[in-house]
Amino acid sequence: MSHLRDYDGLVYAQNWQLLRGDEQLDAARD
Repeated sequence: MSHLRDYDGLVYAQNWQLLRGDEQLDAARD
């Protein structure tokens, strides 16, 4: 099960980076 937990962590990290990227784009757009 640990590999599933690691995969969830990886997906979460990727999603977090995407969300951070969206915030940066919004800030640059202003």
